[in-house]
Amino acid sequence: MYILYSFILKLKPILYLPPKQTFIFLIGLITLSTRYSEINFNQKLLIKLDNFLFKDYLQNEYHFLISNSLSDTIRYLNDDTSRVINGIIQPFFFIITTLILIFFISISFLIINLKVN
Repeated sequence: MYILYSFILKLKPILYLPPKQTFIFLIGLITLSTRYSEINFNQKLLIKLDNFLFKDYLQNEYHFLISNSLSDTIRYLNDDTSRVINGIIQPFFFIITTLILIFFISISFLIINLKVN
């Protein structure tokens, strides 16, 4: 945090923002970066889960593979993994990142001692 604050102080002659606007800008920047990393993580997890389940499907017996349609199976696997990621994991990470952001905002208010009007 000190490095970021010293970087902002170096930018002061170029771009001056009052402390409250700077704080709001930094909160927005942190929120944007956490959302980006959250979406990136969810997409990577979706791919890994799809691959894992499809490899598990391919380990079945030959008779099972012939009796079931491959396109239907891929569609079911894709739908199920999307449901798990978008219905369970993404909301969980959204709640966790929001709580962490609220925690850091409240700590920043205590450290910087800004008055909220």
